[in-house]
Amino acid sequence: NDHQLVLQTPYAEIEHKMNLLLDTGQLLMESGADTKRIVRDMIRAAAYMGIPWEKIRMHMTYTTIMLNIGDEDHSYTNFRKCRNHGINMSAILAVSELSWRAMEQKYVLDAYAAELAIIKGTVRHYSPLITSLGAGFACGGFCKLFGCDWIAFFLTALCACLGFWVRRICNEWGINGYA
Repeated sequence: NDHQLVLQTPYAEIEHKMNLLLDTGQLLMESGADTKRIVRDMIRAAAYMGIPWEKIRMHMTYTTIMLNIGDEDHSYTNFRKCRNHGINMSAILAVSELSWRAMEQKYVLDAYAAELAIIKGTVRHYSPLITSLGAGFACGGFCKLFGCDWIAFFLTALCACLGFWVRRICNEWGINGYA
């Protein structure tokens, strides 16, 4: 089968494969996944595409994923900007499950891309208001856990909720979160 040969040859359709890997990493990063999970899932997806982990090098910052695939004879590098950071645990889980399924069922590249697009288009389970309240009460809970009184709990929760909203607005306006 020609497609099986493409998946077994690391550099066949390399641009398409790299774009899919970067799409995977971007979706995870913008959904709030930690770097270890992003690297692990991207390497698993690369393995399904026939790219051994030894040929992969990645560098991540808050807003950028750099991917290099190469050996002594080949070197391909691509970057991806990730500007919208939020929390979407359902998307993180779905991408992880997709990478396993793709490997087990030997997906064609287009099937992987289609499922990734479906995950990206899925609406988040929780509204920003609910997420903000949850983050606020979690921060207040930490305050209470370490011995503060109820007034400090509510002040901490309120400040964390406001901080979450400011962060959300900064993300929408494209302001770097580190600022």
